[in-house]
Order: sequence, then C-alpha cells, then structure tokens
Amino acid sequence: MVRVKICGLTRYQDAKLAADLGAWGLGFIFVESSPRACSVEQARKICQRLPEDVEKVGVFLNESIDRVNEITQQVRLSMVQLHGMEMADYCKKIEVPVLKAIQNMDLNDTDLLDQYGCTLLMDAPRVGDEWGGTGHESDWVRAKLIAQKYPLFLAGNLGESNIVDAIKAVRPLGVDLSSSVELRPGIKDHEKLQNLFSILA
Repeated sequence: MVRVKICGLTRYQDAKLAADLGAWGLGFIFVESSPRACSVEQARKICQRLPEDVEKVGVFLNESIDRVNEITQQVRLSMVQLHGMEMADYCKKIEVPVLKAIQNMDLNDTDLLDQYGCTLLMDAPRVGDEWGGTGHESDWVRAKLIAQKYPLFLAGNLGESNIVDAIKAVRPLGVDLSSSVELRPGIKDHEKLQNLFSILA
C-alpha cells in the first residue's frame, strides 16, 4: 500500500487513530502562522506516546537550520519536511531524513532536483502567503513525471473523492493529507480518517 502521511496534527487522539489505521507518518507543523501550528511541547507530549514504528515528521518553513535541528531533538522527530525555499545544502545539514517540498521550484530544472538526494513532495502551488493547506490540487501530470525519477509524496487537496485516482495517475511513493480529513484546522475528523483508510485498504 502507498505510504500515507497525515499532517497538521495537534491532538494525541487524532494522531493515535491515524497510526492505528495504518498511517506511515504523522506531521506536526512548526510554523507559527499556520492555522494548524503545533507547539514544541505539545508535539513532544504527543510523540512520546506514539508507536516507535510510525514516522514523526516536523514541518518547517524557511526556518534556521539550528532551530530545525533543535526542535527535532526536543520532540524526537524521525523526519523533517521542509516546505519553503530551502536549498540542497541546507537540507544536507538537517540531522534526520528530509522530505522536501518542490512545488515552488523550477520543476524543469532536473539538475536542481538531483542535488537534493532526498524524498520529494509535490503540493499545490503557493497561494499568497499560504505555502500549504490551500485546498487546491497539485499538478498530477508534472508529479507523475517526477515520480518516475525520484521518490515522491503527493499532496494537495487529496481526500476520499480523489485519492484513488491520484495514486493511479501519479504512482507516488506516498500521499500527504491534512485539510480533507479535518473538522477544522488542526482537529481531525475521525470518520473521514476511517473512510480514507478503508478506501486505501
């Protein structure tokens, strides 16, 4: 089964359910301006109660390398998702594996993508000051081409209605969902989570 990452978590009960349902990874957003932001202490308390075998992913946006590594250690994250304009050299200084968002880059520049050497993530394009969780779909055609060459996660308004079509169209390593399985920003809808994993089973 394709790897599933549930992002924008702020509550233990939501994270635990996602893990129990089979989520590969759980995402915690450390961007203060995000409506799904999670405090470091909140994320630490949630992660210490979660199974060891689920990836704990911290999401950062144009943050300092030192701060990313500091929070990674405090929360005991197993992976970091970089959602801004971080370059390849920056990514190589992160102390855990990196999931790098690429939708705001020149996706025709394969030399640039080659430099990263990590798992990539294709989200919908930036809308104003919103770098993610915009409710728009990503470019599946471009994502398919990228997924043929690089390990790729697909994001961008994925949910019950289109997740199967998205996976068939792109053939990604994994998918990343947030807003489509929410009651409101940061609070997950348990019925939607259950339905999603039933569809993917």
